[in-house]
Amino acid sequence: MRTLRVALAQVNTTVGDLPGNTAKIIEWIGRARDFGADIVALPEMAITGYPPEDLVLRRSFVEDNLAALDEVVRATKGITAIVGFVDANHDIYNAAAIISDGRLVHRYHKQFLPNYGVFDEDRYFQRGYESPVFVIAGVDVGVNICEDIWYTEGPTREQAHAGADVIININASPYYAGRLREREIMLATRAADASVPLLYVNLVGGQDELVFDGASLLFDESGHLVARAHDVADVFGQVPHSGRYSRCVGGWEHRYGRDMAVIHHVDMRADLAPAYRGRRRERRSRIAVHWRLDGE
Repeated sequence: MRTLRVALAQVNTTVGDLPGNTAKIIEWIGRARDFGADIVALPEMAITGYPPEDLVLRRSFVEDNLAALDEVVRATKGITAIVGFVDANHDIYNAAAIISDGRLVHRYHKQFLPNYGVFDEDRYFQRGYESPVFVIAGVDVGVNICEDIWYTEGPTREQAHAGADVIININASPYYAGRLREREIMLATRAADASVPLLYVNLVGGQDELVFDGASLLFDESGHLVARAHDVADVFGQVPHSGRYSRCVGGWEHRYGRDMAVIHHVDMRADLAPAYRGRRRERRSRIAVHWRLDGE
C-alpha cells in the first residue's frame, strides 16, 4: 500500500519582493519537510508574487527570479517542491518548477492564459503544450496551473488519461462574492470526470485591489470535497496549531499548521487486482511526458 504526503502551503507573497518571497518559500519547504511531507506545493508565481504584470518585461527581473529559483532548488534536500515562477526560454512562461532533492527536474508551462477581468496573461506569456506526469514516492502525480484546471479538455484530462493518480493544481485566484462556490463546483466536476483526486493550493493576501482568499481544497476521485484549508479571514485571524488530525475520508486524512494543510493519501487501489490499474494505464496520452523522481 502506497502513501503520499502532500503539503499545501497557501502563503502570502508580495509582487516584486524576490528576496522576501524566496525566504518565505524556503521556510515553508523546511516546515513541510519537518511535517514528513513527500511533496510541498506553493502557489502560482510564488517567487515573483502575482500578478507581476510589466515587471516581467524587464530582463533583469526575470533573470533575478531565475536566480531566486536556484536558491529554492538548493533548499529541497529530502523533499519534492512545486513552485510557481516565470520561466524564460526564447520567450517567457507562467511556470511551475518541479524540484526534487536539490534537483530541478522539470519546468511545467501553463497552457491556458486568462485574458479577461483582472487577468492579462496572454499579453505577457507564451502558452505551454506538455502535460507531464511525475512518479513521486511511487505515485504518478500530474501538475498544472490555475486556469488549466477550468477546461474540460485541458491538461488534467490528459494527465489522468496518462495514468496520474493525483493532480496538483497551483493557483493565484482572486476572491469575489460567490467565487468559492464556483471553484468547488468546477473542481468537483473535474475530479469526477477524470476519476482522479485533485489538490488545489491557492495564494492568500492582497495585491493592490486584488484579494487572494486561500481556501485550498482537496477532492477525491468521485468529486467529493474532503478538505478545505482556511480562507483569508481565518489566516489573518486565529488558526489551529499544527499537529491536529481532523478527519479521515476515503483514504485521505489531513491536518493543519499555520497557512498549511498536510494531506496524507493512502492509495487504496494498490491492493486491487492489476487488471483494474492496467485498464486505466492503457489510455495513455500521446502528449503526456512521464518523469521518475524517485530514482527507480
